[in-house]
Amino acid sequence: MSRPEAQGWCPTAFHPMMSGDGMLLRVRPQFNRLSLEQALGLCGIAEQFGNGLIDFTSRAAVQIRGLTPASFAKALSALQSLSLVSQTASHEALRGVLLSPEWQENDLTYRLTQALYDRLDELPELPAKFGFAMDTGRRPVLQGCSADIRLETSKDGRLLLIEDGADFGHSVSQDTAISALISLAHMFSQAVRGGNPNTRMRNLPSPLQSAQDEYAYKRQLSYAWKNGAWLSFSTCFWANYIARFYRAVDTI
Repeated sequence: MSRPEAQGWCPTAFHPMMSGDGMLLRVRPQFNRLSLEQALGLCGIAEQFGNGLIDFTSRAAVQIRGLTPASFAKALSALQSLSLVSQTASHEALRGVLLSPEWQENDLTYRLTQALYDRLDELPELPAKFGFAMDTGRRPVLQGCSADIRLETSKDGRLLLIEDGADFGHSVSQDTAISALISLAHMFSQAVRGGNPNTRMRNLPSPLQSAQDEYAYKRQLSYAWKNGAWLSFSTCFWANYIARFYRAVDTI
């Protein structure tokens, strides 16, 4: 199956996209995770208000297909009641956050992501496809996934703030990481102001952070990439989703 042609913008829960089978609505679950209640509710919404088809994307999103102008508002309300969609379009547009699939409750990845969710109001307006990666496990695993600003760990355990496309990052602490990330997002917004609204971080002519800064360190290359054994994140992520879902079913 060929990959669908990329569009210049991304559908959201508030701004669906017309497709061949009706309106397509995209949901970005917080922490890239569905509870059992949310998973079952999502299936019910797809059947009741759409055509019953659900897509999984490579950026941890779920798409409901076959909506109509009459059913769209009802589907949105139902998704909000399951806490799958933000209450405002501005917040929903900024929820493009990828997490390492191996994250655990209250670990570093979880804490950094929660801190970012808590401060979405401080982010500037960003391109529709702009995204963040919380890749703070022992080794980075999301380097092949689309994201513009990344948090990763270095070989010596430093937490690095990295611009997509750069081979280095600036050392930050757990306490300063999200403030630095927000500051970098504002730098990007200023750099592209008045230009192409679809510009991504890797399209900038030079990094916004300096490689000569005393806090600059070489980023760690993903083990999977170095050994040519990368399995697509889409497969890894959704296999993880399904495993968690069946574990939840087993407890019923």
